[in-house]
Amino acid sequence: MTGKFRSLFWSTKAVGIVVALTAFATIPSQSGAPPERTGAPGDGTGAPGQSGTCSDVGCHNSFDLNSGPGSVTINSPAMYVPGETVAIQVSVAQANVTKFGFEITAKDDSGAHIGSWVLGPNTRRTIGNSNYLTHSVITESEWTFGWQSPIDPVNVTFYAAGNAADGKVDAAGDYVYTTSKPIVPNTVAGVDELKEADAFEILSVYPNPSQHQTTVLLNLAKLEEASVSVYDLNGRRIANENFGSLAPGRHELAVNLGNLPSGLYAMRVRVGNETRSRPLTVVQSQD
Repeated sequence: MTGKFRSLFWSTKAVGIVVALTAFATIPSQSGAPPERTGAPGDGTGAPGQSGTCSDVGCHNSFDLNSGPGSVTINSPAMYVPGETVAIQVSVAQANVTKFGFEITAKDDSGAHIGSWVLGPNTRRTIGNSNYLTHSVITESEWTFGWQSPIDPVNVTFYAAGNAADGKVDAAGDYVYTTSKPIVPNTVAGVDELKEADAFEILSVYPNPSQHQTTVLLNLAKLEEASVSVYDLNGRRIANENFGSLAPGRHELAVNLGNLPSGLYAMRVRVGNETRSRPLTVVQSQD
């Protein structure tokens, strides 16, 4: 499937660390958007036609930014534990549109990029700049992925922009939307985990993506009770496995996922008083 994706642009005000996304409305390319099209601080000059989004001159510029009947939204927790991965979902909505795209980045209050991206289904890092995440298919309007948070606790804002396209091979008739969402560090949880920093280590989670079952490979420093829970993007616990007391050394913990819908989830491994999280992608068969 082919199509021309031009640029993603969005304009929002930075508050602490920022993650930006944009929704676009022409035929976006399956190769995704180029970097610096989120509208985050530094993505544009602020001059006319230089907003740092795909609504700029020469791109998806038929309509003013955020002037259409659609929207782009970010679904993420209100707080994060420093050093852990945050599950994020971005959606672009507009009636009578079949082609969509997005891009996202994260910045601190100085405008510097921070954190890193964990790929989800139908996403990829932008070419030449891994600070930005974009789409890899144009037939989906919703994407799930992870953001690896920094070790140091800092305020974060997710900036988002997206394109809702009319499906024609030109830059006309497309709408670009932007949004932002703050997230703050849970410093209490972070301090509690650091007290037992050497209690255990997650060596691997496999397969990931998974379908009905995944395995957590652990290395324990001492005898401890262990459990694994799976949470959706709204923070609801939807699966839990208790493994009882485990001796020091390596252990393979099989976690039954049942028939969870395809998407990104947060897996929380608890050993003794310490909890750590890893992103888990579920991809169900389309047969």
